[in-house]
Amino acid sequence: MSSASTFDPSREWLGLDAVDLADPRLVLGLSSGQLDSETIIKAADERLARLRGLDPGPFTVARTALVKRVEESRDGLLASLPARPGSSFSPPPPPGALARPASPAAPAARRPPAAAPDRTPPPPPVPPPAAAARSVEQPLVPAAAELASAGGGPRTARTRRSPWLLTLVTLAAAAAAGIAFRGQLLSHRDRLIALARDQAEQIGEAIAPPATPAAKPAPGAAPRLPLGTPQNRPRMVEEQPPVSARGPSGETPPEPTSPPTPEPISVTVPRPPSQPANPPLPAVVPEPEPDSPAPRPRSPRPAATDAARLDEFLAGARVALAAEDFASADDWLARARDAVGDGPDGDRVAAWEQLTAHARQFASFRGKALKAGMGSDFDVGKDRISIVEVNDRMFIFRHKGENIRLPIDEVPEAIAMTITKQWFAGAGHAANYLFIGARYLTRPEPDPAAARNAWQSAQRGGENVSLVMTLLEDPLLRGPLPRSGPSQRR
Repeated sequence: MSSASTFDPSREWLGLDAVDLADPRLVLGLSSGQLDSETIIKAADERLARLRGLDPGPFTVARTALVKRVEESRDGLLASLPARPGSSFSPPPPPGALARPASPAAPAARRPPAAAPDRTPPPPPVPPPAAAARSVEQPLVPAAAELASAGGGPRTARTRRSPWLLTLVTLAAAAAAGIAFRGQLLSHRDRLIALARDQAEQIGEAIAPPATPAAKPAPGAAPRLPLGTPQNRPRMVEEQPPVSARGPSGETPPEPTSPPTPEPISVTVPRPPSQPANPPLPAVVPEPEPDSPAPRPRSPRPAATDAARLDEFLAGARVALAAEDFASADDWLARARDAVGDGPDGDRVAAWEQLTAHARQFASFRGKALKAGMGSDFDVGKDRISIVEVNDRMFIFRHKGENIRLPIDEVPEAIAMTITKQWFAGAGHAANYLFIGARYLTRPEPDPAAARNAWQSAQRGGENVSLVMTLLEDPLLRGPLPRSGPSQRR
């Protein structure tokens, strides 16, 4: 195939030069011999199938033009064929053209004698298509005589103009419907506006006070309206001054000698919600001073906590903390919290709850520190020990050449505290001193001084120790652990 610069679609796809496209026989690849409709249609279908089945690439326009040229050549050759006597076949109309009535068969032209006898066998007879047979039996196109009687020639132009006329009529009808609908909407809107105005007038008439003549004041009575109040506006309920009110001049009005005047009818005029009510301020009337100030309601004080019962609950929590039974300690503190409620001892119970949380953290980190110390040497007081093995059940260390085995829950306090403090020091977190101080204060023999030093170190590191510092003066945490725990009653 040639390159893209010299690509000739007609030569590459049909094997023809551009000048040969003017000959319909060459376009369909037919010889100059006698042609029939079947040969023309078959050759055209082959050309069209070849053109439509290939990938045109950038030559889509050229392929479309060749397809159109093949169809035009096919239609032209079919139209030039002489009609056979009695044959119902007619060439298909060109694309876009309307069907026309079949013209009367022309007399067959006399063929010239053949130069040489044609020895090729004639093609087998092809039965006419079913569609053609139906067209003969029931012609869909009227005959020429009918057209002539109906008013003349073909109505191609009229048929082509009818879609445009139908479209224009449809658009005109739609525009008229839109204008009518808009008129209905405008009239409906005007009716709604008029109805709203009527309702507003009715509401205004209902709100407006009745035009009744104002009652004449009793002779010698002071005017009751405050200064600056319009005379034609009805008084509000809150504008009715008390009997002891003074007149505008500041003098006490004389008591009336005539029969008591009827009480004026107070009219409360509701205002529309859209307009804010701005009534004039009532007259300032001095109120009589009471003989004694009214007692103010006092907020109820919380009930006093039973100190003995609170100490009993906190003592139970201390025994549980010394045994590191944190679940029991939480139970005792829950009872103490219920006992104090919102009373003044609530801060004391909160400090105990924080102490329990720190002691629980120390116990958790102590087990990790003991396991991390395997294979290391530690100085405990004046003695030096080596950690041999630590598991969930046993603690094995070497002291003075002898291996000592202890249950994990019976590790001496001095050894456990030394290993845990060194492990905490390696982490460098100030919060670790909170846990160390909690252990010093909750063990069976508390050490408040050591707990204070640990918490002060945590405070220097930025930790808040204000609540737990109050426990250093708690009497339950300064003495020895009681031998017998508190009762379990609630």
